[in-house]
Amino acid sequence: MNWVYLAFHVDPQFALGVARRKRHGYGRDQLTVPHKILALDCVDELDPEARKLGAVNTVTMEKGRLRGFNTTATFP
Repeated sequence: MNWVYLAFHVDPQFALGVARRKRHGYGRDQLTVPHKILALDCVDELDPEARKLGAVNTVTMEKGRLRGFNTTATFP
């Protein structure tokens, strides 16, 4: 895969930053604390594992919808 990670300044109003990412169609975001918790309320769909753990560390854009996952299976 020909992918690249880019670092972005996170808007102090986290939900606005997530909405901006959705508007621009970014493919995937990796999050860390405290954003793992804030993302729970900002995604359109929440993976069952992320819901169970109460944390999202990966946000993907799929068909115009933001999906939240926890790929580490741990919190935080």
